[in-house]
Amino acid sequence: MLAENATLILPVHPALDIAMEKARGAKKIGTTGRGIGLAYEDKVARRGIRVCDLAHPDYLKERIENMLAYHNASLKGMGADELNPVEVYDELMGMADEILSYSGVTWKAIDDAAKAGKRILFEGGQGHYLDVDHGTYPFVTSSNTVAAQAAAGA
Repeated sequence: MLAENATLILPVHPALDIAMEKARGAKKIGTTGRGIGLAYEDKVARRGIRVCDLAHPDYLKERIENMLAYHNASLKGMGADELNPVEVYDELMGMADEILSYSGVTWKAIDDAAKAGKRILFEGGQGHYLDVDHGTYPFVTSSNTVAAQAAAGA
């Protein structure tokens, strides 16, 4: 199940990631260029696009326009190509039904499983020293990776 409140990584996120890393020159931080940190930034700044937003086309269009107005200024300032909000919207709407078919309220599914006495396994993709709070900052990932944060965002 895909969490209905999960923040989507959109084409603007890797575009920004790559442009920012290039702008750092010799002081680059070694990002993967996949835009994960930028998507996290949008989540925390409340401008992220979530899976559930795909079910509301008018709201989605407005959110994309606002997000890209913000990010396109940065891209332009770094000499990178700006993204077209209509193209991003059309691309998302083209896959919205499929994505939504996999989505659900994950906290409820986890709660129901726990109440039924089922085992719950949380999987993490990073180690302790990459944790944004406890790792070797600034060479960290954008999220918490320690066991205490396993259920955050689930």
